[in-house]
Amino acid sequence: MTNERFTPAEVINRLAAEGVGFTASHDGPAGKVTVHLSPDQTARYWDDPPAAFAEAYGVSRAQYLAWHRGGYAVQCAARTAKGRQCRNPVQGGHLVDSPAKWVALQGGYCLIHGEGLE
Repeated sequence: MTNERFTPAEVINRLAAEGVGFTASHDGPAGKVTVHLSPDQTARYWDDPPAAFAEAYGVSRAQYLAWHRGGYAVQCAARTAKGRQCRNPVQGGHLVDSPAKWVALQGGYCLIHGEGLE
């Protein structure tokens, strides 16, 4: 028996070379979401799961975490007459199913402000 030690990345790459695939799950707007991860993303997941998920979605780590913190909704960018940010979701911005779509909707407007009916 050998006492050889391997890094997580080495183990992951050896498994991937043998045809093993990798997935991980995270909370989403409708429950758990399973994401396929590349071997590099799987190695990153070992140390920083949000960074691995962010890379899989093509967004920054901060954007991925903001998607969760925001309850998967994108708030209207308009200001009310009193100067507060409108609390309505943008069109298509309620329970957004991916952080990439959530990022793309940033700066949008709700039905009321999108029609200029402030």
